[in-house]
Amino acid sequence: MAGARTLRRSLLLTLWVGTAGCLCSLSGQTVPITGDAHVNTAFPALNFGSSVYLAAGGTSTAYLQFDLSTLPAGTNFANVAKVNLILFVNRIGTAGTLQVAEAAGGWNESSVLSNNAPGIGAVLGTVTLPQNSDFVVFDVTASVVKWLNTPSLNNGFAVSGVGSAVAYLDSKESVTTSHPAVLSFQQAGPQGATGSTGPTGLQGIQGITGATGAQGIQGVTGAVGSTGSQGIQGVTGPTGAQGAQGTTGAVGSTGAQGLQGSQGATGAIGPTGAIGVQGPQGIAGVTGSVGSTGATGATGINFQGPFTPGTYNQNDVVTFQGSTYVSTAGSNTSTPPAAPWSLLAQSGATGSTGAQGIQGVTGAVGSTGLTGSTGATGVQGIQGVTGAVGATGSQGIQGVQGTTGAVGSTGATGATGINFQGVRSGHMGTILRCAGISKIWTVTIFGPTLRLRRAQGLGSAP
Repeated sequence: MAGARTLRRSLLLTLWVGTAGCLCSLSGQTVPITGDAHVNTAFPALNFGSSVYLAAGGTSTAYLQFDLSTLPAGTNFANVAKVNLILFVNRIGTAGTLQVAEAAGGWNESSVLSNNAPGIGAVLGTVTLPQNSDFVVFDVTASVVKWLNTPSLNNGFAVSGVGSAVAYLDSKESVTTSHPAVLSFQQAGPQGATGSTGPTGLQGIQGITGATGAQGIQGVTGAVGSTGSQGIQGVTGPTGAQGAQGTTGAVGSTGAQGLQGSQGATGAIGPTGAIGVQGPQGIAGVTGSVGSTGATGATGINFQGPFTPGTYNQNDVVTFQGSTYVSTAGSNTSTPPAAPWSLLAQSGATGSTGAQGIQGVTGAVGSTGLTGSTGATGVQGIQGVTGAVGATGSQGIQGVQGTTGAVGSTGATGATGINFQGVRSGHMGTILRCAGISKIWTVTIFGPTLRLRRAQGLGSAP
């Protein structure tokens, strides 16, 4: 957060612009916001003018209004260097790009709704949303210069997301981070006088001397040659490592003075030595005077938990159906999201269904309940229609042979039976003869008629 405040002070206080081939210092002017609200197509008849945040993106568009008459006298389009619109992104709903445009018509913070909000003009600029809470800056110089020249065209700005991007910005009613939108208004001023040169810093401590290199090997002493003529002065070579002290050679005869050689080329600059140890801490400067006390911050919110019907005070906060709302007026008996409730945080989307839990242990079987009393006998139903005769069942299995019954008593002797004697032809039928022991019965078949005659012996044909 300290880094964000430093960025804001840097953006508001200092801006350098090159003009006419020189570098000119600009004194910053800021214009605070006078009206802000966002509209949401999901709640077309709900006003969010008193919301503690501005939703931009998705189904929401944020509107900003600035009163340029608060600028110092003499400010006009001719001496404007640059104007930046600075917004504080409190939270990112969906990463992406934010865009700003001019509002295409008039609007009022306390009455603007989704179904009466002005349209959006041409896009003035875009900016990529930060990963965390931070300031974003738009260059709106052209629009502000136009409004200074023709104040009636000043309908403010509209901020929205590109594609699926959604961001939540601090409004002027913010009760947490409290970074409302601001215009950083820069005017070109005269070149300031050059400041005096500061005192020279203390001499740093002498750096540590590097370690001495290893001793080179003792070279063999060569024979002393005759002194040659003085050669031309050669280029100075790099200094070699210090060799061991050789034995002193015999002194040769002094040679003739040679001609002065030409100046050798300057050798290459050696490498920079190691940086010395940090010098001691300088004397502390004089403590500056205490600044004036800042303005009293906005009243904090009072969290009341889940919404229950009743009376709420201004800045009371409740949760309702997954969303969070703040009361923007006292003696509030309404049910969210009806005014004067203002949406603080939209409920999130329903998460995906979790994995199936482990099957629980089957509970013990409960004891058998008491047998209820027998109900009264119902009325005899109507005799049903006799059903069709079913198909004959298959032959049952042969039963077990029963035991042989007792032999019955001998019955009375029956009548003497007939004796079949064959067939006699020559008549209209067939003659059957049966012979018995003491009597003879004759059976005659005449066509369809059967006749039986008793005789004592074989006679003629009947």
